[in-house]
Amino acid sequence: MKLDVYNAIEELIEATSIAQHQRPLSTQTGRHILSKLGISNENTADTQERAPSDIRNNIRIPPLPNNMNPAFHEDRRQR
Repeated sequence: MKLDVYNAIEELIEATSIAQHQRPLSTQTGRHILSKLGISNENTADTQERAPSDIRNNIRIPPLPNNMNPAFHEDRRQR
């Protein structure tokens, strides 16, 4: 749904309602809370899948520097 200044209030209310329902569905805790409230989340599934090993083996994540102040260690922040 494309939202702009010419949408009817009903469309804006619907979009807000959908967004407020979809956001908690993205986490396990949110889905648990919704189920406790009796709100169905049947159309959702856990989307976490294990990456293939050839991809996993090529991912390198360097450790974060302790000091992330933008004024310090600019060369490290460029990498």
